[in-house]
Amino acid sequence: MHGFTVAPARAAGLAAPTGTLRPGAPADLVAWSGDPWRVPATELGALRALTTAVGGVVRRTTA
Repeated sequence: MHGFTVAPARAAGLAAPTGTLRPGAPADLVAWSGDPWRVPATELGALRALTTAVGGVVRRTTA
């Protein structure tokens, strides 16, 4: 998890709480229609973003 959260934030020169997973920390999140780690690479383009949150605020939700 560290490789997807804190490490990239620090590599980009961003200070805490960026990259942390804790209550109250701002969050950017995308909920996908499938698991991008399990879908064959040839099918990644078919995944749909169901919900997008930026800075902890939901910006877009689809049915």
